[in-house]
Parts: sequence; structure tokens; C-alpha cells
Amino acid sequence: MSFCPEATRGGLICLKALFLASASIEQSFNGALAMSAAGLESIDHTVQLTHIWINDLDSRLGWENKHRSYRLLRTVLQALRDWLPVNEAVGLGAQLPELLRGVYYEHWRPITTPVKHRTKAEFLARIADAFRNDPISSISNAVTAVFELLSHRISAGEIEDVRQKLPADIRALWPIRLQAAAVSGGAW
Repeated sequence: MSFCPEATRGGLICLKALFLASASIEQSFNGALAMSAAGLESIDHTVQLTHIWINDLDSRLGWENKHRSYRLLRTVLQALRDWLPVNEAVGLGAQLPELLRGVYYEHWRPITTPVKHRTKAEFLARIADAFRNDPISSISNAVTAVFELLSHRISAGEIEDVRQKLPADIRALWPIRLQAAAVSGGAW
């Protein structure tokens, strides 16, 4: 015995019920899709911001290699995070776009920061190590380009706080002239 025999009047009513039910499911599904798409705007926005940051850095470096520029940004952000005291590292992280914030905090172990040996040579060696298979001709210039980007995209007050917490030899890589031009309140 079939649940909805088509030959009976009940079967026609059953088919109509199935049609209405499928329309209702489709409407619910389409509504869920619309809601999901609207809910992803913040993700789309942070992806767009991250591309802007990477494009900006790539332009500053003149590399025309966005993958390499992203790798440099990631490496410098994570090294910077590890060279800063925990509270200052968190303050800097709070001003990054969400996607870059996730990259920044990836594999972070706050208990081990700041690193014990916080010299410029060790900072640059960490960056160079990430590029051992694809060496950068001037690590110092590349780091300075990232610091310029941060000065342009993060509030001047936060940049000054970060700079003051770094050892003087690393602070020397951060261009002073750009600090005055940094946008208050973050420019991302």
C-alpha cells in the first residue's frame, strides 16, 4: 500500500501537500542561503582588507609577487609579536584586520614572549630563515617596508607604543618620518 496513491482523491491532496512542502523547503533553503551570504560580508571585508595590505606591501617592495609579500608580512608580524611584551603584542593585534589577526596569533605561546634574546641580528635572522629557499637581497629593507606599512595602516599611538617596547637596534629599522603621517585610529 502506497502512502499517496495517485489514483485517489487523497492522492491528489497528497501530491498538493508534497508540492507545498517542497516549495516551503525551497523557500527556507533560499532564505538560509540569503542569510548565509549576508552573514559572510564581514569575512569578505577582512579578505579584501588583507589583499589591500598585501598589495600595498608588494608595491612598497617592488616585488610583483603577492605570495612572497604575504609571507614576509606574516613572518615579520609574528616575529614582532614575539619580540613584544604580551600586553603590547595584544594591543598591536587588536588593530589588525581579522584575517591578519588570525595569522598574527597563529602558533603564539604568550608564556614564551618576549623572546629572551631580542637583538636586531636575531630578529633579522628569523626573517631570513623563513626565506632560506627564496632569499631576500636585503632583509633590513624588507622589514623596514613592513614597518612602513604598519605605520600607514595602524594608529600612530599604537605604533609609538610598539616602537618604544622594542630594543633600540630594532626600533632603528622603523622609519621615524612615517610615524607622523600614520593615521590615528587605524586606517584599515
